[in-house]
Amino acid sequence: MTQPWQLSLSSQSRPTAPPPDTQTIAPSPPTSRPSYPPLKDKSSSSISINETAGKAPATVFGLYFCTGDLSKDNCQACIQTAIKDIIDSCPSSKQAIIWYDYCELRYSDTNFFGLPDTNGFSMINVNENTTSSRPVEVVSQLVKDAPLAQPLMFKSQAFISESLYALAQCSSDLSSKGCSDCLTTILANIKACCTSSKGWRFLAPSCWIRYEATPFLQNLNGTSTYITQSYCSSNNFPSNGASQGLVRLLSSLTKNAPAMAGFYYTIVREKRDMLYGLALCRGDLQNKREDCQSCLNDASRSIVEDCPSKAQAIEWYEKCFVKYSNQRFFGMLDSVNRTLCGVEQVSADADSATEKLARSLINDAVKNKKFVSAGKLVISCSLSSYVLVQCSRDLSKGRCMQCLQRGMDKVSSECKLTNGWRYLSGSCTLRYETFPFFNTAIISTVSL
Repeated sequence: MTQPWQLSLSSQSRPTAPPPDTQTIAPSPPTSRPSYPPLKDKSSSSISINETAGKAPATVFGLYFCTGDLSKDNCQACIQTAIKDIIDSCPSSKQAIIWYDYCELRYSDTNFFGLPDTNGFSMINVNENTTSSRPVEVVSQLVKDAPLAQPLMFKSQAFISESLYALAQCSSDLSSKGCSDCLTTILANIKACCTSSKGWRFLAPSCWIRYEATPFLQNLNGTSTYITQSYCSSNNFPSNGASQGLVRLLSSLTKNAPAMAGFYYTIVREKRDMLYGLALCRGDLQNKREDCQSCLNDASRSIVEDCPSKAQAIEWYEKCFVKYSNQRFFGMLDSVNRTLCGVEQVSADADSATEKLARSLINDAVKNKKFVSAGKLVISCSLSSYVLVQCSRDLSKGRCMQCLQRGMDKVSSECKLTNGWRYLSGSCTLRYETFPFFNTAIISTVSL
């Protein structure tokens, strides 16, 4: 963590003695050395586990979990360090908890499994303030989503263009309801103390939330982290019938698009109201129905939550987008768009070569019946560019070309010399990263 942070104990928190990026709690008086649960042996096989050791009345209950964006190897390293430190810091204690940035280890002589414990503490960035309500809005959505994200109960978001990175997670012993109760409680604590700070977190024994303005998520290109954007019109549906029709529309889109090579559009009539909808999965998912289905399910749920009763909306997810309107839009270019830029710089030569690759892919995509093309360019032994461009298949070739060229012009202007960019519209998408984010075994690639 790069910012200076201040520890803020809740009114019921227990004493702490924190080394950097670590918190340790040992509330119980010394007793005979406990028989530790066999967590050390398990840490190489899972990023979350709970175990017991010993027989009553000397049973010890223990668990660990790592943040869902952490690899198993990094999780193992974090837990092994935590095991050593908790033994050194809390010798012979009946109960102890140790927190690191990316993992938690906990044991007790009392069975705490399944019991939400929110008796924790907050930490804030004391050097920077913000008046934006956006971080709380994002974390509030994660608090809703994480309990449903089985089995890890972990959700994270990264809005690169907004410098907003956040996560919410529960320990795996909790039920979905217990997780929801835990996260809701600690979010209320944050709202009461810390939302004016540009960076905060709350660590409880059973759940965490965290927001920062600088990247801390460990796997932005992996499945644990999803990057989303949404557009909601200012006008609402003219009647309740349209809201009811939206449920049927989204159900039809999520059901049929995976079976139609990742693309489907349809119309739903609800009394006097007409609704038009479209769903598109990323090109490398056209033969992976389950992944396409999962993404569309998430996007369909989010579009209703993010844009309640709105007459038009678009929800962009990592691997798909969903769009609807009460006005016919099939075959037309959408003027709504978002641009996201990377945070690191690349050389002018790398930037120019990547743009050349992207423009080549645009020409290739309009010749492809599925309007998608992807490519890889090796720039140096340590740097490669990966680009994917795609249009919605309701467009003509000419309008697909127009949409992609418009997006390319925008990112080349707004994201000059950055190590990644995205252009999101309701008609096409373009994406460039310095890591492989698409499945090259499924989608054909073009290399320069």
